Amino acid sequence: MVAAPPQGEGKIIRTARLAVPRLLAVACGAALLGACASSVPVTAPSQKAAPASASTAPGGCLGREREYTLEFRGFSAQEIAKIENYLVIFRCYGEYRPIELSPARVRYSYYSRIAPAKLATNLNRMLGELEEAGGFASTLSMDGSTFAAAKIRSRR
Repeated sequence: MVAAPPQGEGKIIRTARLAVPRLLAVACGAALLGACASSVPVTAPSQKAAPASASTAPGGCLGREREYTLEFRGFSAQEIAKIENYLVIFRCYGEYRPIELSPARVRYSYYSRIAPAKLATNLNRMLGELEEAGGFASTLSMDGSTFAAAKIRSRR
């Protein structure tokens, strides 16, 4: 099933299939981010990446750090915690800071030397693993330096 991007957003770079459901360990049993905010880290360690000497270094890293906006809609607090764990292990990671934390939408400023195409690949892989574990489908769209992921269906 291919969903059209919400009006005003860029092209869809990923649509997902509905994965086979598996049990998801739930730390606090809350479905809403606000009810479980204490278990979701809101800041990441400030680790600045060392600048590279070339404009594009091996592994898809750019010579200077760039700011991206990452938006996640419809994900549970537990899924957001897992997303945050992925964000810090992506190659060329600098740091991230929350812009908005609400039950419906979570937005981050994500600083990295990663190339946009490589970041899209990493986000696609991350969403694929989350879908397999959680039994849902999602989309990922990109508009400039903004990536928006939306959970579109959940299976119980």
